[in-house]
Amino acid sequence: MKKSLPAFLALIGITVPSLALAEWTPLITTTFFDGIKADMIVAVGGILGLALIIFGLAMLMRVTGR
Repeated sequence: MKKSLPAFLALIGITVPSLALAEWTPLITTTFFDGIKADMIVAVGGILGLALIIFGLAMLMRVTGR
């Protein structure tokens, strides 16, 4: 009896909590990353815009310098 009691308690400890869960919901969903995606698009657009301005200024300085 002493050896079967811990096994029985372990079995109850595993099965009872799993029966208590009615529905599983994820902790993180994909909608959490929509703001990060928007921020990254704005940052990339800003970096490309600055690169285009610097490239245009370099071309303008090269043309007017000659």
